[in-house]
Amino acid sequence: MFKVELFVLWLLGRPRYFKRSIVLLLDCFLCMTSVYFSYFLRLEKWVELDQLVLFVFVSSLMVFLAVFHVFGLYRAIFRYNDKNSSKATLQALCIYGISFAIVFGGIGFDGIPRSLGFLQPIILGCMVLLSRYFIGYTFHFLLKTNIKTNEKKKNVIIYGAGKY
Repeated sequence: MFKVELFVLWLLGRPRYFKRSIVLLLDCFLCMTSVYFSYFLRLEKWVELDQLVLFVFVSSLMVFLAVFHVFGLYRAIFRYNDKNSSKATLQALCIYGISFAIVFGGIGFDGIPRSLGFLQPIILGCMVLLSRYFIGYTFHFLLKTNIKTNEKKKNVIIYGAGKY
């Protein structure tokens, strides 16, 4: 087996709280990265981490985690990766984007560009969707096609399972 496959098997064997913690840390990292990158796109230079950037980061993180928790997106992280979970993720991202845009784009704060309220949710949404898709596809691909088991599968015919 490849080392990645061994890591996936090890990760899937961990308790649920451990996997949730990893996803929460990934989301925190994506939130911080999206705030920083949206500052870069708006100001066309890398900014230093000062109080305003940290304020935007903490605000973004609080709203993001609250919305995702309300939508229940941390309940079944590795269990489901289908249209319904993607739909719920999109709905949560829309609610987050609207609320963030209202606070930072509409109301605004001194020293924080208003366009940040519109750029950051778009960047964060793309990052979250891509990360969820990539991780889900990777786990699905590795578990369904590459990881070989030593079990021999038997073909079985069920006879007489009809109405009569």
